[in-house]
Amino acid sequence: KSIGSECYHGFGHAVFYVLAMRQIDGNHNLQDARTQFRPRGGFQLSDEAFCDAYKMCASAPTTSTKPRKRCIGGIRHSTKLFAQLKDDQEPEQLVAELEERCDAADVILSGLEWHQNH
Repeated sequence: KSIGSECYHGFGHAVFYVLAMRQIDGNHNLQDARTQFRPRGGFQLSDEAFCDAYKMCASAPTTSTKPRKRCIGGIRHSTKLFAQLKDDQEPEQLVAELEERCDAADVILSGLEWHQNH
């Protein structure tokens, strides 16, 4: 993968963190031992913040689908990393459930192909 591709992916992670911090701002009791920003810490963006993150990635340069795809890949990656999954739940299932609740996801994801581990 190119350095540009990795930067777009990293930007997706950054978008996740910015919206996560905005989500807990003024309500620091949302941040406790069960919801730390660490792998499997249990933090999850609200449906609205998750959808806003996708909308931010949708504004990536449109010279190709790669910037948008890699940015969304960073958001998906962070979502999977921080999630505390139910016993039989796969990380991809959680992302799919969040996407279903995002009214803009279908349009934003249009034309993007996903493979495992994205």
